[in-house]
Amino acid sequence: IGIEADLQGVVDLVEMQGLVMSGNELETISADLFEDLINLRQLSIGSIKLRTLTPGTFVHLPNLESLSLRNNALRHLPSGVFRGLTGLDRLILRHNLIEELSPGAFEGLTGLKRLFLGNNQLTTLPAGIFAGMAQLEYVGLENNPGVPFVLAVDLQRTDATEPFSDSPATVTAVVPQGAPFSMTARLAITGGTLAGNRLTVQKGHTTSGTATVTQQNDNPAIVSVEAVSGVPESDCRTGGTVPVPCYTGMQTAPGQPLQLFKSKPVILQPIGNQALAGDGDVLTLDLSRFFSYRAGTVLRYSAMVDDPSLVTVGVEGYVLTIRSSEGAEGDATITVTATNIDGFGETLSFVVTVGLPAPGRLRGWRLILIEQAAKNDVRDESSGQPPPSDAFDEAP
Repeated sequence: IGIEADLQGVVDLVEMQGLVMSGNELETISADLFEDLINLRQLSIGSIKLRTLTPGTFVHLPNLESLSLRNNALRHLPSGVFRGLTGLDRLILRHNLIEELSPGAFEGLTGLKRLFLGNNQLTTLPAGIFAGMAQLEYVGLENNPGVPFVLAVDLQRTDATEPFSDSPATVTAVVPQGAPFSMTARLAITGGTLAGNRLTVQKGHTTSGTATVTQQNDNPAIVSVEAVSGVPESDCRTGGTVPVPCYTGMQTAPGQPLQLFKSKPVILQPIGNQALAGDGDVLTLDLSRFFSYRAGTVLRYSAMVDDPSLVTVGVEGYVLTIRSSEGAEGDATITVTATNIDGFGETLSFVVTVGLPAPGRLRGWRLILIEQAAKNDVRDESSGQPPPSDAFDEAP
């Protein structure tokens, strides 16, 4: 209240260009306090035990170039708190208790060159915190618990939502927090070809240009960041004018590799519905006739049944065995899954009717005879001799 009264006593607030607020205890400040200070260039609010700032606090200061909030008790900076300060050049937040920065805390500070965050309680940097600040020359994060803050360069596929989609793939480098300085990543690849092995995330951006990855021999491709350019060589001497560039409390690092083209198994044909007598009848199916994957690899098969009281299922290698229960009668649905070495799978489902087969439906063991007859070329078409007569008998 005393500060507001003092300001109201100033004759020409509009022309004021510098203001220092100190020596009072004020836990929060209102945007109305600065409503008439439209030409203010420098504002220092220090050592007043300020605890909170609300979004839009400085919205009436469009020409502000330097803002110091050092030596206070701030713990959190909310999104939009510096909204409207597009011309701000210097932001000093040293010697507070700041534990958390909201992702949009510095939103709109497109002209910011110097950011002082040293001597706080920060442990992490949120996503996008440096996004949009393409003029940065100084970032000080020294003396925080999270030092050194790691700026990792990750890789992301941009032409498809899933990394295992078909070749070719378009890949970009990503710095989740945004790059406070330009960061160049050198890429390496196995299992494919790479057009463009260097990607740069420019200062103030979160993503780079793109590189193209092409699959080879139907194999997955693994793209990794082999190396990242380090923090720029800094001149961070103390005393006098702050030298630039200067970046403290940070380091760069490669992110996780990106695996592409994790192709799923291919379904060759559906599995037709089957029939079994309810007396322990057994049916076996060769699952490799229904699924396929790239040459030289092995699929793992599994099976589930929705009603195990009717039939039991088991898989050994690529052979599915179905056995009916004694006295069982009804329909059971069996779901078969084929999984490749990358852990991706495809499924097929079919119905098994247990008990007396419906008219025109063959019993399971007779189906086996038909399949065996086809495999062994039982029927010799050139001689016109028919297969064994019981191979096509209707079930009694």
